Amino acid sequence: MFSRRLILAFAAFALLAVALGALNGWVSRLAEHRVVRGRVAADLLSTYLDVSAEKARLRVWVLQSIADPSTDPETGPGLAQSMQRDIELLRGFAAEAARMDGNDPGLQKEHADRARTIDLLENSVASMLNRVDVINTRAAGDGGKIPLSAVDEVFDRYGQYDVRAVLNQAIAAETEALRRDRASADESLAQARAVSNMAASSIVILAVILSVYFSYALRRPLRELTAGAQAFEAGDLAFRIPALSKDEFGTLASRMNQMASQLDLTSQRERELRSGLEVMVSERTVDLQAAVADLQRSEARRRQLLADIGHELRTPTTVIRGEAEVALRGREMTDAAYRESLARIATSAEQLGKQIEDLLTIALDDAEMLTLKTDVVEPELELRRAISQVSTLANLRQVQLVPALQEAEAFVQGDARRLGQIMSVLLDNAIRYSHPGGRVEVATRCSPDGWHLEVRDFGIGIPEEDFPRIFERGFRASSARTHRADGSGLGLSIAKAFAERHGGKLDLESAVGQGTTVRLSVPTLRLEAA
Repeated sequence: MFSRRLILAFAAFALLAVALGALNGWVSRLAEHRVVRGRVAADLLSTYLDVSAEKARLRVWVLQSIADPSTDPETGPGLAQSMQRDIELLRGFAAEAARMDGNDPGLQKEHADRARTIDLLENSVASMLNRVDVINTRAAGDGGKIPLSAVDEVFDRYGQYDVRAVLNQAIAAETEALRRDRASADESLAQARAVSNMAASSIVILAVILSVYFSYALRRPLRELTAGAQAFEAGDLAFRIPALSKDEFGTLASRMNQMASQLDLTSQRERELRSGLEVMVSERTVDLQAAVADLQRSEARRRQLLADIGHELRTPTTVIRGEAEVALRGREMTDAAYRESLARIATSAEQLGKQIEDLLTIALDDAEMLTLKTDVVEPELELRRAISQVSTLANLRQVQLVPALQEAEAFVQGDARRLGQIMSVLLDNAIRYSHPGGRVEVATRCSPDGWHLEVRDFGIGIPEEDFPRIFERGFRASSARTHRADGSGLGLSIAKAFAERHGGKLDLESAVGQGTTVRLSVPTLRLEAA
């Protein structure tokens, strides 16, 4: 089977890669060990040389102290401490070298000689420092001259040992050890390079062999299968792929031939059914077109409903959130103030619920079909409630509300909630399209023909070319879109519809950059005195 040969080839390739990787890893670790061992040997040699140099400088300082008592007395102790530190370093490097060399029998004598040399240096340095103190004391005490042979005895002899010769032998031994370790490290690096080259070459050779083998093995089956697929794609379902070897390719060719036979039978049945389907499609097309038209009308109503919901719910939710934020930020608010804030939140929430009911009604019919719950209403009272509700929005927008309300009583026949909704729309628009730091003037008056409300702002204004469409449902002036991206253009159209349902009217005057004035007029009732 072809898949078995493919699996065996990839398995052999993987085993070779793993084996060569393991060998390369082992050689690399060996090379790394030898490089580090060479670094330790270099540290040993460098420290031995430092000890020799410091010993020479200490000898010079002693000779200078004998010849000139004014020589800096701190130099000698500093050199002595440096020599003691270097000897401690030598002991540490020697221990690291012994650990890295392990139990190599050829290096045991070298480690033993190194340990004895370090012990001898440590003892000789301690003895030398004691005798240097004695020499300095004599030179400072009686001023007698100290022979140079005494100084040489202090620095070069320790018991029966010639310290200088021992140190030179140690330096020579460490030089030889460094040369040996560097040669060993170079050898390991060369081995690592050889193993890496061998691994790369072996993998490349095996990859070439496998590529050539499988290229020849795949050429004929793929050519025959491709020819069959092209024939079937062109619609020649009578074409049959010739028999191939008894492997996966032969099985695939047989399955493709069977598929072509089934497709040929299915094609015949399809041609028989197509004529009947064409008649059914023509009948269904008319039904689908009618359904699409209904769907488009439903989609338009759905979008209009969403626009209405967005506009109608924005003001009460803004008031509720603003009142809640003011109440939460208040540090020393009285209970009465909290109650007033909660009352305004409750009123706005009630208004929100009623507006949701209206918007659901709008989804079923036009806004003009909404019924009014008529009653005797005092518009001045509804205006004060509307001003209280939008005051939080005005504070957030940094707009000053300037009411100039008439104190005389006036009554209208209408729906209190609808009148309040008209006033909220007018006040909300005036605040939203004012500049920060601006003001909105609210004035009322009564006349024989009705009750009048005037809301004037000094904001962005409306271009004259947009006046004919300002009360259209969904229309927004270009200046409004530039000033505030959100909004649906429903407020004024809804307010105008409700004003006309109350027998009143809504007028608007505006100039770009100077502001807008909106006037609401509704007829009043003449109540007979009791």
